[in-house]
Amino acid sequence: LRGYSKFNLRDYEGAMEDYDVAIQLEPDNFDAHFSRGILFEKLKDFENAINDFTKCISLNGSSSKAFFNRAYTKSLNQD
Repeated sequence: LRGYSKFNLRDYEGAMEDYDVAIQLEPDNFDAHFSRGILFEKLKDFENAINDFTKCISLNGSSSKAFFNRAYTKSLNQD
């Protein structure tokens, strides 16, 4: 994903735009939802991060990384 490269360059706005486009074009794209969830977490938008990780779980119920990241983000959202 091009968004991943932008994320690594700390172009978070550009990364978000790319993830949004990828999800609009392919709503069941696990990687785009997961990456956007990581970005939302980085931006401290915990609710949207949790929503994206939950979508990942609905797409792949055996993804330990989606379950872990959702649980971790929920723990961050306790403050």
